[in-house]
Amino acid sequence: MYKHQPSRSLTWRFFKVLLMGAALGGALVLVALLCANILIRNAGVQAYILREISSSLGYEITAGRINVSLIRGPSLHGMMVGISRPEGDKLTIPDLYLNLDHRKLLRGRFVPTAITLVNPLIEMEWKTIFEREQIPAPYLAPLSFYITSYPASLPELTLENATVFIKDLSLEARNVNGAFYGTKEGSSGIRLSGSLVSGTGRTSFLRIAGNLSRDNSPEGRLYLEATLESTGIPEALLEFAGLKSLKEDQGYFSLSLKTSETGPAFLEGLFGARRLALAFEGGRDKKEIDLPRLEAGFSALLDRESLSISSLRVISDGVRVDGEAFLTFRPQSTPHLRLALSSPMTPVLAAADIVPAFLYPKVVHERIIPLVAGGKVRLERLLLDGPLDSMTQLDLPQNAGAISLKLAWQELEIIGNDLSPAFQSVSGELLLERGDLFISNLSGSSGTSRIEEASMHISSIYGGDVLYSVSGHALCSIKDLAAAARLAWFPSESREAVSWFSPEGGTADLSIAMHIKPGMEKPLLKKVELFLRDCKLMHPKLPFAGEIKSAAALMNQKGKGSFTVSAILGGSDIEAAGSFEDYGQKVQVAAELKIDTAPLLMIISGGRPSPITIHGMVPASLKLTRANSTIACRGTIPLKGISAGLGAFKAYPKGMTDRIDFSFSLEPGKGLLLEKAALTLGKSELQFKSNVSLIDPFQHNFHFKTEKFSLEDLGVSVEGQPVRSAGVLAFEIDLNAAGPSTTFLTPTDALAPSDGNQPIFKLKELMGRMEASGISPDPGILPISIYDGSFRISFSGKELLIDSADLKSGGSRLEFKGNLKLGDGIKGDIALRSSFLRISDFLPSRGIEMSNFKADQLPAMPGNSDVRIALEVTSGVWGDTSFGPLSGDFLLKDEGISIKKIHGSTGYGNVDLHGSINRIKTPMINLAGTLTVKDGSVGELLSPLGLEQGYMEGPLTLEAELSTHGDTSSDLLCHLHGEMGVAVGKGVIRKSHVLLSILRFLSVEKIFFRPPPDLASEGLYFEGIQGLFRFENGIVSTEDLIMQSPVINVAATGSLDLSTRGLKAEIAVQPFGTLDAIASRIPLLGYVLTGKDKTFIVYHFQVEGQIKAPSVNYVPFKNLGSGTVGILHRILLTPGRIIGRISRAAKVIGNERPLSPEEDPERSPPRQLP
Repeated sequence: MYKHQPSRSLTWRFFKVLLMGAALGGALVLVALLCANILIRNAGVQAYILREISSSLGYEITAGRINVSLIRGPSLHGMMVGISRPEGDKLTIPDLYLNLDHRKLLRGRFVPTAITLVNPLIEMEWKTIFEREQIPAPYLAPLSFYITSYPASLPELTLENATVFIKDLSLEARNVNGAFYGTKEGSSGIRLSGSLVSGTGRTSFLRIAGNLSRDNSPEGRLYLEATLESTGIPEALLEFAGLKSLKEDQGYFSLSLKTSETGPAFLEGLFGARRLALAFEGGRDKKEIDLPRLEAGFSALLDRESLSISSLRVISDGVRVDGEAFLTFRPQSTPHLRLALSSPMTPVLAAADIVPAFLYPKVVHERIIPLVAGGKVRLERLLLDGPLDSMTQLDLPQNAGAISLKLAWQELEIIGNDLSPAFQSVSGELLLERGDLFISNLSGSSGTSRIEEASMHISSIYGGDVLYSVSGHALCSIKDLAAAARLAWFPSESREAVSWFSPEGGTADLSIAMHIKPGMEKPLLKKVELFLRDCKLMHPKLPFAGEIKSAAALMNQKGKGSFTVSAILGGSDIEAAGSFEDYGQKVQVAAELKIDTAPLLMIISGGRPSPITIHGMVPASLKLTRANSTIACRGTIPLKGISAGLGAFKAYPKGMTDRIDFSFSLEPGKGLLLEKAALTLGKSELQFKSNVSLIDPFQHNFHFKTEKFSLEDLGVSVEGQPVRSAGVLAFEIDLNAAGPSTTFLTPTDALAPSDGNQPIFKLKELMGRMEASGISPDPGILPISIYDGSFRISFSGKELLIDSADLKSGGSRLEFKGNLKLGDGIKGDIALRSSFLRISDFLPSRGIEMSNFKADQLPAMPGNSDVRIALEVTSGVWGDTSFGPLSGDFLLKDEGISIKKIHGSTGYGNVDLHGSINRIKTPMINLAGTLTVKDGSVGELLSPLGLEQGYMEGPLTLEAELSTHGDTSSDLLCHLHGEMGVAVGKGVIRKSHVLLSILRFLSVEKIFFRPPPDLASEGLYFEGIQGLFRFENGIVSTEDLIMQSPVINVAATGSLDLSTRGLKAEIAVQPFGTLDAIASRIPLLGYVLTGKDKTFIVYHFQVEGQIKAPSVNYVPFKNLGSGTVGILHRILLTPGRIIGRISRAAKVIGNERPLSPEEDPERSPPRQLP
């Protein structure tokens, strides 16, 4: 079906009409804009507009040019617009666009719809922002001002790329974009975003985006939402906050904020830095924080009076800290902070670097943390609760309550120093609260030692009345304990105790609780449990080493306890147990000892082996008590099974109950007091005690007493043979002597002489009496046999009075009386009398070996001794020779014996002797004297030469003057000088080897008319023997010895060495036979015939060798020298010369002095004694 179509011409005409209308409207608008532009560019119009706006806003506004622009829609375009206030704020706008409502514009009205500021520059001062508005919410005051200052009737104000410069902070906000807007409902707001820059480089460090709005309520409440992101923290901002940056390296943070004008602010933030070092200036010291690789996040709520951080987490270098905080800042009051932190287990070195030093005590920072070399730590709680200004001065006593800290650590490594040894694997917990420090569950190891369950409480660590309370359990080696004793804090008494132990071994198991206060002399022990095992004792004050096998000591908090000890000291066993009170001021000990006496005896003998030996371990029971500083001890030493030896002697207890009981006390200032000691042997008892205490100077004042002490109760043996002695002693003596102090002396020191000669003890006084009766020592004890002896002695001061002394030996009896003064040597007089004295009774049964005698072997007298002994013997006997009466005068000195006189008669003559025996000076022996023998036995004269007693028989007449000197008996023979005349009457020679040889020779030659007698059975009878002997340096020589006999006459000359018994002689023999019987057998008879009857015939012999059996050789006459012939001829023909010399010797004896050379021309001057 065909439809009607409009014509094309009609459509075109319609559009043409429209286009023409639009063009006309546009032309009209353009004409209007041109007219408006012409109008607005008029200076008067511009001035009017700016004046009206300035009056409306309260600002001073200027503009460089204003025109109408269509670039941003119909708008007014102001260029170089300036806005300023009298306070100094300034706004410079290069381009300002005021958008107009085009509909209103067509109607001829200028109605702005929007204001756009392009690249504006806003300059202001921070301090003036808070001065403009005095509202309670200071953090919204600046923004509230700008919202209320912007009229709600104005259109939306938009900022494009604005710059805000805060002059007093050198802070800029760049690239600020945003808008100030209002709604029809009456609400308004601000939308802003931008970046903050600071510093000379003007680099961006903070990006801000947010929205501030006001609702349409009657109150017109403000709401703020903002986000801040930063990549750096300017130094200016830190200085403004009172901080000083030591080093800042790319720090950053982000912050989200939501708040309202009357409500709280909700904040969420994150802070981070590669490293941030800050210093707090203020308080007593500068506080520093050095934070490596830090990141912190938080959620907080801020109101008008407080800041509450509900979630806080800080992560730095692997360390994480979680916490919460609450800060109040009420008007006119100091801000108050409550901060609570915690962290999981963290490497301790990292934590020490991160946790600020001001958050823990100064002593921890300076003395403890530097010792830590490794390990882990967990912050269970760090609570800061106090005024904000106290947080930088937590080490002040008044701020002690502001911090509470609880830590736990594991596997700590502690470096050793003067405060602590090195420790490993240390674990424990620490609590710091209200100025008190608590350390608990502490354990760790040091060397081979370990500490367990230890705790410490230090009160008032910031000052004031500091108290240390320590408890714990330690299992220590003595080596580690000795190392710890060198530390500065180690108690001096404990250090001294540890020094007694050798570090080579031993363990100490110690549980202790104690209090320590500065200024205390020693810790106050509350509880102690100590166990020692295998500890070696070694100290200069100990005379020998020892070992504590085991020991235990327990003490409670009242100072009461008990202990046990098992030890070895110098080979002696010690088992002791006891109890104590008042921290050891009162002690009771019971001990059982088994004493090895060998080390003690070696100390007594000066470190050399002691001549005394004690066989068996000596048991002892002790009970010791201590009250304050006074010690009392009593004990018993059973002697059963114990024996003591000295050389061949051995002493042993005979009774089953033999013992030593003793008691003593020791008190400071008074010394040692031996209250009682008693030696019980069988039925005998010896008591002794000290009359006064032994103090410095060391005074020995002892009292000895026994009413009856029987020698039969003594158990003694010699060379295994029991010794049976008899007799009873009774005495009571007080002895007072002086010696050195025993304080701090070892036994070796106490026994060592002060010099080489002086004794260590010096007698001061001796008082008392001593009596004995029936004394009969066993013959095996003494070299002589003594029986039925008795004496009575009294002591007074340093004087000893022998009232009476009587002893018997064999058939002899001696009586003593005298007095002696003791002290500086021994001085006095002793009278020794004997009614009968048998010398053999006082000679050892084994004889006297004079060949080994030395004067320096004589017993030594004390220095400065001078004792005179007067000897009177009525009668006596020495061998077969009787003597008496005999008197002597002797002087005993420390250097020896001076023989003033020995005078008396013997069975064959008189003797006078004087001399000396010296122990020190040389020659040691000097003797001189005379000997006269009448009708003696010639056999006794020859026996000292080694010849038998029956060698020769006949009456002897002897006169001698002799002297000698020397150090030994052999020296005396070598230095013997003098003369001796000998005459023997009719007698018999029975055993002469020389005569026997001569007679055998003559018998073989048939010289005798009748055979001579047999010497071995009959002997050789002689009419007499005469001779004169000279002694020179121990050699006896003669030229005048003859023997007359019916058988033969003998003449001899020669010498005898007394020391070697060597004989050398020439002998002439004249046999008595008929001349007819021998003339045919002697061809040389004519050479020897002399005298008127021509009947003298002589045979000559040489004798040489030992005196007992010398060799005898016949010497033919032709071999004799003329000198020998003349001597022998003269001897045989002139025997009267011998008698003359003997007479001269008799004069010497009668005058008791030697003859002068004038009195005796043939005698050489005698040798003087040295």
